[in-house]
Formats: sequence, structure tokens, C-alpha cells
Amino acid sequence: MLQGDDGRPLLFGSNWGGVYATLDTTHPEVLTWLRDLAATIRSWGYDYLKIDFLYGAAFPGMRHDAGASRVEAYRRGLRAIRDGFGDGFILGCGAPLTPSIGLVDAMRTGPDVAPFWDDEARRVFIGDGAAPSARSAIHTVLARWYQHLWYQNDPDVMIARRERSLLSDQERGALLGLLDVAGGLRASSDPIQMLDEQALTLLRRSLEITTPDRPVSLTTSHGPTVTHFTRGTFNLQNTPVGTLTSHSFSTYPVESTVPSHLSRSICDA
Repeated sequence: MLQGDDGRPLLFGSNWGGVYATLDTTHPEVLTWLRDLAATIRSWGYDYLKIDFLYGAAFPGMRHDAGASRVEAYRRGLRAIRDGFGDGFILGCGAPLTPSIGLVDAMRTGPDVAPFWDDEARRVFIGDGAAPSARSAIHTVLARWYQHLWYQNDPDVMIARRERSLLSDQERGALLGLLDVAGGLRASSDPIQMLDEQALTLLRRSLEITTPDRPVSLTTSHGPTVTHFTRGTFNLQNTPVGTLTSHSFSTYPVESTVPSHLSRSICDA
């Protein structure tokens, strides 16, 4: 285990009913275990593997190989998983971004999305910009629009449902816009039985694969991130901007969850 100066395992948080530590990914036995574990999962027939909370391997601490940098230690561990999983598809999450290049097929490029727009108290008063919310996910992923050159973007899941969700139609449309311009992975965690016809239409559209878009401006913005793309414009502010309502993507009727530039493809589907 990665250790502190006192020789005890470093603890990084609490989840799954208890505290957790991290492996020392410079130790040969750890690398062998990781490689064998990934190979075993692949031998079961799984060709997709999501690995989360990877940042722990890059934390400061006492390692078996004291000369290894934190990035080198991290990449050794990730390389062991890559070697074991072979030709399977690996999605990294909770991971250092640039140190993962070449070792993952896709990467979560923002925080978790959530069925509400913003956790303002946590974001403002605690300073946690990675708090799960639609706002946090959209802001961060759009700022990292260029990273599709390194791996496939994973903007997290689409939330199309109205039930058990505080997202407005415009905000769900903004999530659809995010998936549209980010390209990359598509996924949903909505229980199908919660989706009405409008939500099902939105979900079907969100699962259509698109190529990553590019900005038309890096200096003009409707929010503290990149908002102007060739396929549409986001307004991430809390007030309207011209014809754009707040928390929206492009211009589309309030009664519709689908941005206007996408409506034809849905109707034709």
C-alpha cells in the first residue's frame, strides 16, 4: 500500500461502508496482481472495463521505488491494467488526464452529472467545483472540448426523465447539446419506466453518435467556459441572453426538450 512517513497506509476517503487506501503501483507484486486481475476479467468475456478513483496512485507517499515520480508510478499501474486487459476497451474515471494518454480508450472529462442544475452551496461556500450537478458537468466538459484528440470523451450519462429530476426542459436540452458537441461515449441511467414519450425521444437522440464539435470563439462566452460551437451556442448563465433562455443550448421552443437544430433528425428517425 502507498504509505505515509509513519509507515502506515495512507487513507484517501470513505466509501462503500468504510475508508479506503491505495496500492503502491511501483511494487512488482502489485503490478502483477493488477495485470492478472485485468486479464481475468477479459477472460470472462468482458470487453469493456471502467476503472474509477485512479487518482490515488499519483498521490504523494512512501513507495517501494522511491525514485519513481508520481506520474511514473501512476502510469506503471495503469500500464499493468492495460497489458492485462489487452484489446478490451478501458474507460478511465477520477483520473489524472494527461498522464493517462495512450493507456485508456476513453476518459471521464468532467464531474458526475446529477438530476438538478447546480449545488450552489457546495460550489460557492466550500469551493467544490467538482460537485455533481448538470452545471458542473457541462462547464467542465466544454472547457475540455479538445481532449477528444487524446481519447474518447465521456461526458457522463444523459438525464432525460422528468420524474425524480429537478432539471427543466431547457436544462435537459443543454445536456443533449453537451453530448452533441462533445462526441464520444453515450450512456443513460434513466429507468425506462420513468420516461414519457418526450423523454424517450430525447433519450433516443442523445444515444446517436456525433463527431466532436469545435468552438467558433474562445473569447465570447455565455458562462465561465467555452459556449460557442459550430453546431450551437450554450447559455449557461442564470439570465437570458438575447433569444437564448438561461441554462440552454441553442434556441428551441420552451415546450420542446429538443434543440431546434436537432429536431429534424428526430422527426425523421
